[in-house]
Amino acid sequence: MKRASRGLAERGDIFLPGNPCNHAFGRGLEPKNAACFSYPPCWGDNNKGQSDPPEGTNYVAVSAGQFHSCAIDTTGAVSCWGNNFKGATEPPEGVIFAAISSGSFQNCGLDTDGTIACWGSTKDGEDNPTSGRFVDIGMGTTHGCARSEDGGIACWGNNEQGQQEIPD
Repeated sequence: MKRASRGLAERGDIFLPGNPCNHAFGRGLEPKNAACFSYPPCWGDNNKGQSDPPEGTNYVAVSAGQFHSCAIDTTGAVSCWGNNFKGATEPPEGVIFAAISSGSFQNCGLDTDGTIACWGSTKDGEDNPTSGRFVDIGMGTTHGCARSEDGGIACWGNNEQGQQEIPD
């Protein structure tokens, strides 16, 4: 089965002359894998609209779920497109995001103070993250993990295959 894909270079690998994103960072917590594009270049299966980002917006981070995609714009707002199964394309309003990650039908992001906000599927608790302040986040199929400033890892959601059991 083909999946939609996104292409973003790591910050520092690309500088786009004249692009307002070049100065969009520095809002505290900065995305780790981010480059700005006037649209995320998308390819792959588009049967649910997951490869059709909104036009005319500059993004600093992007993530693809199973049948949806989400991106953070230069103001920290999230836009999502594609299949809205279980609310996957309905991010919380009024949150300024610094990082985002998508699972199958859910997304979680870090706001600028490092707290986690999630939306979408609630089946396995993937929308109920741990509390605290974090610097990095990643979503799996039905679980998520985040890394704190001191390097600690916290996970939530499905644990059927030990996804929450962090090795020593």
